[in-house]
Amino acid sequence: MEIVDALDLSREKHMVDVKMIVKGIYKCFMEKDCTLLEINPLGLTIDNRVKVCDMKMNIDDNSQFR
Repeated sequence: MEIVDALDLSREKHMVDVKMIVKGIYKCFMEKDCTLLEINPLGLTIDNRVKVCDMKMNIDDNSQFR
């Protein structure tokens, strides 16, 4: 996976964590009609797991009826 390689995260559990994060933000982006969904930064915990530390999300005002 290119994201894991670019972040120099070579362990299998890193790939699982990053895949779960990317799938989750894509699902959120599509379901909530986001105009922006940004994660910054990602972090590594003491037990070597990839976690989202902060995010920013903008939702299209025209989609509020849903």
